[in-house]
Amino acid sequence: MAIIGVTTMDFLVPRHRRQDREQRAPQHPHPIGHELPDGSVVWGKSSSFRVLPSAGQASLQRIVVFGDMG
Repeated sequence: MAIIGVTTMDFLVPRHRRQDREQRAPQHPHPIGHELPDGSVVWGKSSSFRVLPSAGQASLQRIVVFGDMG
């Protein structure tokens, strides 16, 4: 089973700046699923994420990427 996720490190951003960014960035719902060996897919709850600013905007982004290849 492989699980991959990406998250922003909001704990490094001051609270007032985090709230400003949350008000500007729209949320995008995304379903999370897992394909079983028989080909069927099991779907979990839908989660949401915010997109990064477009290229060229003056903003510092911090991200963490993690995964499991086992």
